[in-house]
Amino acid sequence: KAAGADPQGQLVIFQNGIELALQPLAEWTQSHGEIPEEQEKRLFRAVNLAPGRYHACWLPRGFELDAARAGVPPSPPASGCVAGFLSAGATLRLKLPEGRLR
Repeated sequence: KAAGADPQGQLVIFQNGIELALQPLAEWTQSHGEIPEEQEKRLFRAVNLAPGRYHACWLPRGFELDAARAGVPPSPPASGCVAGFLSAGATLRLKLPEGRLR
């Protein structure tokens, strides 16, 4: 499966309100010697990212399509996300509630 792929929903990551494409993010992480995704742990890892506000969201499959139809770029919704700020040289861990991952 592609990074974050699931028939019932999808992992979407935003940096400062802008959606990050998971496949290039996974490739970037792998190029830095890390395993980007561990399906059995429901873990997606990204390394050496720029400081900023990050959102991790588990959203319905049509999320991007709905935003495109509305004529706006996808942005973090009011619910279904966890957020945090990544400082320079720091580690940020965002964990979605278990119910959001199934």
